[in-house]
Formats: sequence, C-alpha cells, structure tokens
Amino acid sequence: MLFLQCSFCGEKRLYNRSDYRCSCGNFYDIKVSNDFRINENLSGFWRFLSVLPLEEESDIIGFGEQYTPLELSKINNQNVWIKHDYLFPSGSYKDRGAAVLISRLKQEGIHEIVEDSSGNAGASIACYAARAGIKCRIVVPEETSGNKIRQISAYGANVIKVSGGRERAAAEAIRLSSQIYYASHVSNPLFYQGIKTLAYELVDQFKGKFPDKIIIPVGNGTLTIGLFLGFSEMIKYQLIQKMPAIIGVQAENCAPMAGEVAGVLKPDIMKTIAEGIAISNPRRKNQIINAILGSGGCFLTVSEDEIINALHNAMLQGYFIEPTSAVVWAAFSRYIHLFDNNEINILILTGHGLKTSVKQ
Repeated sequence: MLFLQCSFCGEKRLYNRSDYRCSCGNFYDIKVSNDFRINENLSGFWRFLSVLPLEEESDIIGFGEQYTPLELSKINNQNVWIKHDYLFPSGSYKDRGAAVLISRLKQEGIHEIVEDSSGNAGASIACYAARAGIKCRIVVPEETSGNKIRQISAYGANVIKVSGGRERAAAEAIRLSSQIYYASHVSNPLFYQGIKTLAYELVDQFKGKFPDKIIIPVGNGTLTIGLFLGFSEMIKYQLIQKMPAIIGVQAENCAPMAGEVAGVLKPDIMKTIAEGIAISNPRRKNQIINAILGSGGCFLTVSEDEIINALHNAMLQGYFIEPTSAVVWAAFSRYIHLFDNNEINILILTGHGLKTSVKQ
C-alpha cells in the first residue's frame, strides 16, 4: 500500500497521483509499506522493486538497466570512489527517477504528460515515455544546450522553449498541467522513489563497507532528497546503522541554499556553466537544506574557473562528463582537506559529456 507523508508536518494520507503538496505548503514524499527484499530475478535498481511504488514485475518500463560502475580512483593523490551514474539510456542519473515515474503512470493509465526541465530530466522522461508509448511535452528554457534539446526531440517529445530561465519554464509547465498530467521531477514524489535506489545500490556494491561522505551537485535537489529517503529507509529496515554525510555542491554563481545556510539572505545569482544546477529558487529548498544538514553534511561552492578546470582534468583522465558533473570534482579538489584518505568518499557523476558543448 502507498501513502503520502509530508516531509515537514508529518501529515499522512493514502496515495493519490494528483497530490503533490500538503495543506501546510510543503511537499509530500511517498511511503511504501512493504518488507524489504532483493528481487534476484531482476537487474540493476529494479532489484529493489519491493520498496518501489509498483505492484508487479510486469509494470516495469525499462531497458534492462544494470548497476552503474563504481571504481576507486585518485584526485590530487587522494583516494576517492567514482560512481558513473550518467551511464544510463539517456545519459543521466535521472533515468532512475524517470523509469519509476513512467512505470507507475503507465500502470495508472496516463496517456499524456508535461514536464519542465533544464535538459537532463526532460531527456530522461522523454526517453522512458517513448518506451511506454506515452505522449510527452517538455518545457525548457531557451538557453538550454542544443544537444539536450535535440535529444529530447529525438525521442518524439514536443519541446516547448520559453524565455525567462528555469523558473519561467516551470511556470509554463504548471499552466499546461491544467489539461495534461504534470510529470514533474521536482514536485512529483514518484520521481524520488526512483532516485532513492542509488542509496540501496551503493550499499549493495560496497558489500559490508559503508560510505562516509557522498559528494553531489545540488540544484533542485532530486539527488539530495532521493539519497536521503533511500538511506533513511535503509536505517528503518536495519540494513545500515547510520546516515552517510551528504555534501551538496553549488556553483558560486548560483548558490541560494549554500548562501542561506551561511547567513546570506539574498545571495547574488549569476549565470553558471553548470546549467543543471542553475536553480535560483528551488521549490523544495527547505527539504534540501534539512536533508544535507540532517545527514551531517554541508554545502560547498566552487567558482566557474574551478568547474572548467575540473572538467578539463576529468576529461584528461577519461571521464567524459558535463559541467554540472564536474562541480563535484572541483569541490573535492578545492576542499580536499575535508576528506580523510582512509574514508570512503564518493563522487556521483551525474550527466554525460555528449549532452553539452564546452570549449576546452
């Protein structure tokens, strides 16, 4: 059975696909009231079907996804684990969320959806919607990378470009949602159910060891909240004993949450090369901050030059990633004194380099 529970006031109610927000104004998360078990008949994150909001294996819309690679590497002679979570069908970790969201919507008989995105989430949802035979409209800011727009269009989605940045794209998608189901990767709690599988997957890959710190890019917070939900569930199931520290990285040019935590009420917002986290006013800001700080983590910021240098250095070591992924590499390099060489520290690489064009 599925429940919705407010992340702040705790209000709990039966699942309804049209409910995103609690009466207190904050967002719902989904609670799955099943016992945990690994499904050995399935591959990849689908092995955790027992804790996902799907009823049967036949409900799965996917591509035979596998675990993404995890390897021990070095940055500036310091040990660090690299999780290649961009190695999914659409080239982004957001395929985890899109796969579960679209699978559930297909099960419920949804035939058409709308979503707003800076690129990666739109591509993921367009990809899995195509697989499911669901019509799809994706609203994007007009400055979105051409490669991402072409990818979304290639899946057969109707791309709607709007001026005014990421927030304006969200407003247009919400307007269209009066007629079409809003498959938002930010508001819709189903999306986070897919993202949380990264937590389960990491613990399974380490086979008894446990991550100390996980370094991730933060914009709208889908990865932050998904990881926090996943690790919280694993503590409840007694699969782990503690929460790893989630380290959230923002670009200095667009760091509303890092600024707020540091006491800057209205931090300056400027353009950043890391377009995937160029979110000036995240809808789930309070939940993101609570997840980062509640995990024992913190926010870090990096400059545009540091992002570009990190991207260049990562590519010279064979990691073909987009600038948004490079912020975690930049943060690990700049704040290397925060990371003990004997700890298990993990960088989550989130988007493929083919998605954007950057002059080197």
